[in-house]
Amino acid sequence: MLRFLLLSLVVSASAAAQSPLDRARSLYAAGDVPGALAVLVDEPPADAEGTRLAARIALDLGRPLDAARWLADADSADASAQLLLGRSYEALGDRQRAEAAYARSVRADSSAAALPSLAALVLQRSPREAVPLYRRLASRDSLNPAHLGALGRALAGADSAAAALPVLRRAFALYSRDEATALALARALEGDSTLTAHLEAALAALPRSTELWRLRGADAMRRGATPLAVEAYRTVLTVADTTAARLRDYGVALFYMSETAEALRVLEQSLARDSTDATALRVAGFAAHAENQTDRALDLLTRAADALGREALADLAEQTARVYSQALRDDEALRQIALAEALAPERATIALNRGVLLQQAGRLSLALAAYREFVERAGPEDAAYLPLAQERIEILETIERNRVEEDLRRRLNE
Repeated sequence: MLRFLLLSLVVSASAAAQSPLDRARSLYAAGDVPGALAVLVDEPPADAEGTRLAARIALDLGRPLDAARWLADADSADASAQLLLGRSYEALGDRQRAEAAYARSVRADSSAAALPSLAALVLQRSPREAVPLYRRLASRDSLNPAHLGALGRALAGADSAAAALPVLRRAFALYSRDEATALALARALEGDSTLTAHLEAALAALPRSTELWRLRGADAMRRGATPLAVEAYRTVLTVADTTAARLRDYGVALFYMSETAEALRVLEQSLARDSTDATALRVAGFAAHAENQTDRALDLLTRAADALGREALADLAEQTARVYSQALRDDEALRQIALAEALAPERATIALNRGVLLQQAGRLSLALAAYREFVERAGPEDAAYLPLAQERIEILETIERNRVEEDLRRRLNE
């Protein structure tokens, strides 16, 4: 009993002999983070090492304000203290002060432990300024996909797409599950023939990335692969929250696949969430028009016209008519031309386009009437199109005369 009592006294004396910093360090090493902080709060450290330890403990406990207060007077040449101060400010949401602290740490430390944090903040503010920082990081470790991916994003953000592309390809090849890199590479590849293959590879690694699925849908729409676009946009709705924009994308794809009834239903859901979306209003109006819901179509298109302007909406209807015409879907094309004329009745060239569509559909007498209407209504701004209309009028009149003469000869022969 006496030996145990003596041992306890020795241990107590040893603990009492420890400095507050040593006691805090021992408690911190043993995992008693709150106890370590309590010691330093009771007896604030007077040296740089103790201040850094106190700040580190405060950050571990989610108390960045306390850490920032302890480090407020830290030596600007103390790289470790400035690194901790930067983390404190960043946790407090003060990016400007955090960036300044990280920059001081980088200047003070040749190993630049704060460089990744500094580069990440600068990238958010100015991709161009972040490029040399990430080049420095990548030069240290050319196989680090995080640094390579960030360098690629910085180059892309600095409008250096040609330089960004090989860097992003390398980063993605090293680690395909980094969503930021996969997305940056997809955007850099827009218009490139390899985009589709990249999106497939990226989605194999990141099957729940809503933005990758959205990009796949947009890519499919550009390629005319509407069923694939519908599938992609439908998947977005299954792996993420339903938003107005996601419903709109899905509804537009359905419309271009001629699923007009379903497209209208989905677009109405989108408009219930955002009644001002001009694209949703416009395509929903076209879908309602295709479904012969004239009053609803006029309401939707009027609201779209308020956002876009009637001229822009008429232009779109004409463009849609051309798409249908190229697909040899004459009835749909003529419905779109009728819509364009209703939106912009003063535009004579729509009558000319109507004539072209009617002639393609084999409705020659109606086409002839449309060409004549254009010639009668054409203004000075339409003069360039008059020779085309007059040439077609002559051709159709010749065809009509030949038809009449042939009918007359046949009757005489009978």
